[in-house]
Amino acid sequence: MDVNKEIKQYLTKRKEEAVADFLNTENPHILFAEIFAALGKINLAAVQQAFLDELKENCQAHWTDVEQGFNPDEKVRVLLFEYDYYMRIDPEAMAYGIVGADFKIKTSPYNFGYNYDFVSSIEANNGITLTTLTPLSRLGDDTPAEYKDVDFYEEAGYTALRDSFLFTTYLILHEAVKDFVRSEEFKLLSREEILHFMIGEHDCGNEQPIYYDCADAKLIDQAIEAQGESIYNDDISDMLDFKRKIDDLIDEENEENMDEILRGLNLLMDKESTRSWAAYKLGNLYMKGFGVEKDINKAVGYMELSAAHGNYMAKVNLASCYYTGTGKPKDLNKALALLIEADNYYLLKGEYTKIIEKIRKEIEQSN
Repeated sequence: MDVNKEIKQYLTKRKEEAVADFLNTENPHILFAEIFAALGKINLAAVQQAFLDELKENCQAHWTDVEQGFNPDEKVRVLLFEYDYYMRIDPEAMAYGIVGADFKIKTSPYNFGYNYDFVSSIEANNGITLTTLTPLSRLGDDTPAEYKDVDFYEEAGYTALRDSFLFTTYLILHEAVKDFVRSEEFKLLSREEILHFMIGEHDCGNEQPIYYDCADAKLIDQAIEAQGESIYNDDISDMLDFKRKIDDLIDEENEENMDEILRGLNLLMDKESTRSWAAYKLGNLYMKGFGVEKDINKAVGYMELSAAHGNYMAKVNLASCYYTGTGKPKDLNKALALLIEADNYYLLKGEYTKIIEKIRKEIEQSN
């Protein structure tokens, strides 16, 4: 099976569906129409070359640089590009070289959890600049003054507009990576036999496969057979859109939406790929008493479930419970252990250093 051909077909299908959905949107916001027009002006060949140049330069100058921690004994299994906010001018997707074994061969987004480590030289390192998403900055960092009060998420056609640009970008990156793996710079990378290239938005819970590189195609076929499940996830795009909808409703902080929010979160609890996220959100609702009766025991239960599935913010909240004795017996050692786990997470690294040192001193004094 040519899995890369299948990935390209999937990305093409998602782009074409998004474009068609937007074109069928009745009376989209005037700004949406202006932004959509920019999609047809993207110079695909130029962007592909720019991606390729960045990949080659960063591989040689950063990812395989001894001074930045490159160790040939650390073999990359997944090269992930992750962006935190796409509605800005020239958003950057940072590069992460992931090691581990629990990764699947897929054509569409899937959640590979949090139980993995990074190679020393590719952790929040130089990645790729997503210039193709710059037009979307007019909905975020570069919104015209007359539209500052518009809730674009609620406007008809928003999701289709966003996905038109995202899947156009992913398609171009797919072609750039196909060229990159044939380059001399790529040969410098220490990698596993099957190297997964993926991209996604931070805290989205699912990452999009872009390309699989392997010298022997039979190994990919064997990996697919061994994983015991299809390379296709037919319902994943609908699930991601549903998750975003529920998250937007929570952010609105309107208690009139609570029935829909709770139904949605309980449905998401039934899916392995969204269980950790949904449990964390439910824990927050019961912790704050927002839209539901405040219940610390329920909140802690949901946080424990979320933390067990690898959610680092849930671990931070649990640490606070153990530190203050809220919903849990006061236990400084457990609070410290949870905070250290969270502090080691690449997006939180160093954020809790001061409180970790404070708790350590309290433990020393109590002894």
